[in-house]
Parts: sequence; C-alpha cells; structure tokens
Amino acid sequence: VKYYMHKSTNWNILITGAAGFIGTSWVKMLIQKDIPFKSVIGTDVRQQTPINHPKYSFTHLDICDPDLSKFLRKYQITHVIH
Repeated sequence: VKYYMHKSTNWNILITGAAGFIGTSWVKMLIQKDIPFKSVIGTDVRQQTPINHPKYSFTHLDICDPDLSKFLRKYQITHVIH
C-alpha cells in the first residue's frame, strides 16, 4: 500500500464499513502513515467512533443505496476500499 499510494495526492477515497474493525483500521492507517490524499470519506450504516482529522469525514450510507452513484459523483470519489 505504502509505495502505490504515495504516487498521487489527488485521491478522494471512500472506505465502506468504516465503523467496523477493518474499516476503522484502514482510516487510521491512512492517517497515521501520513499517506497523501485529498480526502477520505468513511461510510457505514452503523455509528462510528469519532476520528478527528481535517481530511476525514464520516457519513451514514448503505452501499446498496440506489443513490450511491450520485454520492460517488458528488464527492468525486476516485478510489473505493471495500
């Protein structure tokens, strides 16, 4: 992950299941390793323990939602970690 992700800083990353163990671990890894990205958006149907970082936000979203494609366009998501 480290070598591949350092090639760009314009990524808007969507992490599905961000309230779970694996999703939370991904968010923390991206932040702690200071991997360059434009923004990270975590989504889940459950409530997440708050993670404070200026480039991170969390929203309640079910990936089965028919409006998912609108969400991806609105936030210009370039990568999805599912």
